[in-house]
Amino acid sequence: MQILDSVTCGDDYTAAATLSGVFASNGGYFNVSGADVYMRLEYGSFGDLSVTREVHVPPGNGLLYPGTSGVAFRNYTPGNFATVSAGISEHVEPAFALSASGAVNPVGSAAYYNVRAYGAKGDGVTNDASSIAAAAKAAGSTGIVYSPPGYTYLVDSVNITVANQPWDFTGSTIKVEAGGSGLTVNAAGVHLYRTVVDGNLAGGGLGSAVGWYSANGYAEDCQFNHAAQAGLYVINAGSSVTCVRCSATGNTLDGFIADAGAVLVTEDCKATLNFQHGFHTSPTAGVGCVIDGYAALNGVYGCRLQSVGGSAAGQSRVLRFVAYGNYASGLVLSDNANYWQVGEAFCSFAGIAAAAGSGGVVNPAATACELIGVVGNNVETVMGLGNPSYTLSLAAAVDNRIGLVQGDYTPGFNANPAVTVGSASVRNSIDTVLVRLATWAVDIGETAPGNENNDIGRIVAVECTFGALICSGGNDYNHVGEVVSRNSYTSDATLNGLVTLGGTYNIVDMVNHMVDSGSSPAYIVSFLSGSAGNLVRSLHDQYAYATGQVHDLGSNNCCAEQTATFADSGSIDFFAPGVWNVSVYDKTKGVQIGGGSFFCGQRTNALTTRDVIVGTTWTNAGGLTCTIAAVGTGTVGGVLRVTTAGASGDAIFVSYKRATVPAEAG
Repeated sequence: MQILDSVTCGDDYTAAATLSGVFASNGGYFNVSGADVYMRLEYGSFGDLSVTREVHVPPGNGLLYPGTSGVAFRNYTPGNFATVSAGISEHVEPAFALSASGAVNPVGSAAYYNVRAYGAKGDGVTNDASSIAAAAKAAGSTGIVYSPPGYTYLVDSVNITVANQPWDFTGSTIKVEAGGSGLTVNAAGVHLYRTVVDGNLAGGGLGSAVGWYSANGYAEDCQFNHAAQAGLYVINAGSSVTCVRCSATGNTLDGFIADAGAVLVTEDCKATLNFQHGFHTSPTAGVGCVIDGYAALNGVYGCRLQSVGGSAAGQSRVLRFVAYGNYASGLVLSDNANYWQVGEAFCSFAGIAAAAGSGGVVNPAATACELIGVVGNNVETVMGLGNPSYTLSLAAAVDNRIGLVQGDYTPGFNANPAVTVGSASVRNSIDTVLVRLATWAVDIGETAPGNENNDIGRIVAVECTFGALICSGGNDYNHVGEVVSRNSYTSDATLNGLVTLGGTYNIVDMVNHMVDSGSSPAYIVSFLSGSAGNLVRSLHDQYAYATGQVHDLGSNNCCAEQTATFADSGSIDFFAPGVWNVSVYDKTKGVQIGGGSFFCGQRTNALTTRDVIVGTTWTNAGGLTCTIAAVGTGTVGGVLRVTTAGASGDAIFVSYKRATVPAEAG
């Protein structure tokens, strides 16, 4: 270690400033009065190496220490330093530190009270609680309770009782001994910096790593680990703490929790491998909690919000939340969690076997984001990647608004829809759903019926194996603006439409179907048996790979307008009762082949007979032919088929428009 050899004043030293103090080989203290001075600190070291630094020191008491950084310390009284310096040569945190340019940068004006100067060993064996308490008492509300880095202080408990007192342990650890209860904060305005609190669960520690029972607390770059209860437990009405870049790992309960009227604010915090939740606001937590952070491999939820967000939207918030591998779900709002404002939630690979308490077993029901029995929340973005179950689940949710839902799944891993709306969820709105490789992109009524007046602006389904949208029986008055399906298909023989509607008076404004590879659906739109009054305003089938466009087993349902494009020679089936105005074009040659008004019959007599119409065939001057006829017998019923021939490879465009839309539809 380099030893301080001498201290001299620089050229800028003036008669108006005086320098006094004690300078020894193990350091010294000084006092500057009057004007600023520039001091030259000369260090000797092993061999011939020497270091010279110049330090600008404002008026006040200060400390010099042996080390390599050339730092002067302010605001140590000579009496305090006489105690601190005796036989101690380690680095002491500066109040003014030398910058790369040689200037002195203020990092605080309070005096530092080194717990080792008050007898703390920091060897991880000796109980240092009384020494830490002595340093805290001496520091009062104006000093900083301090430890150099690299020490572990064993304690039975530490109780902070001085208001507005800062603690800075520079990465050293406070470790709870067997039967001990950790660190508690019982004074307002306490600040913790760079302090590691180890609850020592394996060694018999009890309680939470830190229990915060007071208002206006602040923790920065701290760790709360391995406790028998929570990492950081904020409790009592009026208690509040803001955590910045803090982490909580390996705790038996939650990483961070607010309870009993308390308010928790986290900024860029991490919660990992806790056996319950990473972040948690209990049903009784206070209004104004803010969550911003990352949760991974926790045993239940990455973040569970149960507390009231406020009487109006925006009082409690999730700014940005990232979750990975949490065993049950990434983000959950339930119980009293009403009127929260959620910015962005990105949740991936929930339910993996590496999560705390998983027993090495994958959870197939793990979900990215859940809203359960909550009202009035505003969620801007939910993104899910590789989750085995839902990206978004709404259950008994009312009047919630979700902006973007994006889900990307691992082929063969998911068994559920990307978005499920169930258990009497009412008046919820989702702006956009983007889904790849799910079963259904959106399922309304999967868990229970009674889901009404929900609104989805746009659904984009890519390579989904069941389809883009299903709204089953008992779910009424729901609305979807646009459904876009690309390379999705229906592997379910009973629910055989990319858009499958049951219930009554559900409306889809537009359906766009595109296929350029993979399997083809049976139908684009399917109205289930028992459905009535459902309306699809417009359907566009780009490649007409489906068996048919519309399959109607209900009553008074309507697909008002349809178009299909397919390559000659080919055909397209349409199954829906009513009178239709049909036009057929050869898009390649830019000519119309034919058209007219046609009637497609309703199934009758227990689905065994149908009305039959006589086929009509046109041949235009170019030799293109088109036949429109009712086909099929028995249970097939009411199929209108358009077939073209004579222009191999040409793109054939067919337009159907319903002559009249039933008053009951929509």
